[in-house]
Amino acid sequence: MRIEPLGEAAFIVRELPLPAYEIARELNANRPPGLVEAVASYETVGLYVDPDVFDPNAFELSVFQLGTSVCEGV
Repeated sequence: MRIEPLGEAAFIVRELPLPAYEIARELNANRPPGLVEAVASYETVGLYVDPDVFDPNAFELSVFQLGTSVCEGV
């Protein structure tokens, strides 16, 4: 998984461990601190964030944990 900044208040997440729509759906249901909205595209997830609160490093860990929990639930 790779997180790239898109300006000051957005990121794009590439090389996802799960389909983009699953990650976006779970992130919107259980938003990490600073996440305003997660939007899925075909192979990426766009993140709109509050730059004063959002921590991309903590986000990587939460997505990894999300991938593990979703896979266990299948």
